[in-house]
Amino acid sequence: MGLRVVDFYQPATAHFPDNLDPRVPVFIPPAARPALVDFLENGLTDPRVAAGEFPFDRPTLWMETNVPEPLQGLRRSSQSNGPDAEGLTADGP
Repeated sequence: MGLRVVDFYQPATAHFPDNLDPRVPVFIPPAARPALVDFLENGLTDPRVAAGEFPFDRPTLWMETNVPEPLQGLRRSSQSNGPDAEGLTADGP
C-alpha cells in the first residue's frame, strides 16, 4: 500500500494537474523509496499504540465497572397511562 502512495505522488504521475500544488509531487530517488515506505507503514505508529499498552490503552468507562443494581420497590401508580417513568412511585416508608 505504501509504495502505491509514494508512486502516486511522483512527478511523472500528475493525476490532477488543475489542482496540483507546486510543491507536490516531490521527486524521491528510487533507492530511497523502500526506506520511505517502511517509515510510512511502520515508523509512524508507536508500538504501544499497536499493542494497546499504557498510556495508549483503552480507558475503562465508569458504566463498565459500576453496573447499577436494578431498581427495587417501584410500582406503577394509578395515574400512569404509559410505559414511561412518570407514574412510578416508590414503595416503602
